[in-house]
Amino acid sequence: MTDPLSRRLRRPLFQGLPWPLLAMLLLAGCTDRPGDGFVRMKEGRMVLHDQRYFPVVMNYQVNLVVDGGRIWAASYNGYNTDNRFRFTDPAQAADQMRAELLLMRSLGFNAVRVVHFTEGPVPGDGTGRPALKARSLDGTDLLIDMEDPVVWKAYLSAITDFMALARATDMRVILLTTIHNDRAGSKEHFTMVADHLRNDTIVLAFDLFNEPLYFDLPARRKEDVHTIVRSWRKLATAHAPHHLVTIGLTGIREVHAWDPHLLDVDFISFHPYEYEPDQVLNEIKWYGTHVRTPWMIGETSLPADDDSVSYADMATFARRTLDQVVACGGIGYSWWQFKDVRWGRFHSDFMGLLSMEGELPVDGARVPVIGRIKAAADVFRGFDANAARPPCEELPNYLNYSGHSFSRITGRLVDEQDRPIEGGVVIAWNREYTHSYHTTSRSDGTFELKGDMHFHHWMASALDHTMVRESLAPSGFRKDAKGVFSFHLGDLRLRHMGRSIH
Repeated sequence: MTDPLSRRLRRPLFQGLPWPLLAMLLLAGCTDRPGDGFVRMKEGRMVLHDQRYFPVVMNYQVNLVVDGGRIWAASYNGYNTDNRFRFTDPAQAADQMRAELLLMRSLGFNAVRVVHFTEGPVPGDGTGRPALKARSLDGTDLLIDMEDPVVWKAYLSAITDFMALARATDMRVILLTTIHNDRAGSKEHFTMVADHLRNDTIVLAFDLFNEPLYFDLPARRKEDVHTIVRSWRKLATAHAPHHLVTIGLTGIREVHAWDPHLLDVDFISFHPYEYEPDQVLNEIKWYGTHVRTPWMIGETSLPADDDSVSYADMATFARRTLDQVVACGGIGYSWWQFKDVRWGRFHSDFMGLLSMEGELPVDGARVPVIGRIKAAADVFRGFDANAARPPCEELPNYLNYSGHSFSRITGRLVDEQDRPIEGGVVIAWNREYTHSYHTTSRSDGTFELKGDMHFHHWMASALDHTMVRESLAPSGFRKDAKGVFSFHLGDLRLRHMGRSIH
């Protein structure tokens, strides 16, 4: 037997209805007016009720669940050992999320960054119509038609219910609502969701795009990125005028296209991870030294299973990076993620603040939370953003995290007047573009990038400046007195972009 929602997937009601008219129908009767309580930006900081607000954020995966004609939000099925949803009806799913949000609040978190739930359309089932990704009760992926007003009403109702849970547990929300110029329906989706939440003070920010280094391919020119993001900002200003907007960047490497200084957002959310020793601490130092746009950590973690990596090591990482963010001028910090998963790689599977085993009663909750709290939770529970801290730390390996010495490329970054550029970023790859390292330039513009392989391709850029790239001729490498294969690139001239983007 075919359920009603599946029938709507094939033959949507009012198919072809113009988006503006559809929005009017769905939002008719929405008479709320904005009041106090929105998080604002003031002098490069977040404020709430005119007081400094430092978001301590948990990345929390939430699924859109479909069962027959019903749609609701549920805690990510992958947080469970059997990869199935813990509960099979909306009320119990809400009880589970309420318990998890209450637990996060008790651990010192005051906001969640919601992943998956409102990310917007994906390519449809071959019909050419945009569709929203959802899951059945057994965790199977489904697509539901974005152009059906009945589906939209149920979807917006599910968002309203989740926001009510956040409000009841005193948690602000950052919503990942992907806009992509090449993804049909994404702007319309953002418009509908933003209009629906226009006057909701629980929304801290809309995260407009996640990690373009990985998810915006092929790479774009900086000028094009600037133009695209300005159009997104215009859309957000029209439909979410009281809310902040951000974009999630992987870190230093994004400067070659998604330059933080050329993005028209309220703040940048950086996502550094520990791929090399102390990489996160070193990247935070770079953000604090060179990035003028307000910034926070949008994702970070150190995987720990208390075997290969101890829970104590994870706690040390959390403490040091949190302190470094505050010391270096960051305006917030987000942990990835709420709970361990089973995606098949150690680096991703054990980043949760909770393991999957055990059971935790939570004050004020109807159901317990499944999992055990790792030691890093104590770092957030005792965090005080106003406490005194040492200065922004520069580590000994700041310019070369890896410490390798098999090969190196050297050179100098300069502008049009041959003035040195400090803090520029140089990346180099192997022949197949499967392995890479990066470094930054010194105050005199010079750089030295080291690796454990032969470099074949490189790329260089800096904040507010153009990007240059080239491939290396293997014959250009020379062994120095220490046996290191070296290639000197000379002066790399980068043009300042101030005039070209206005």
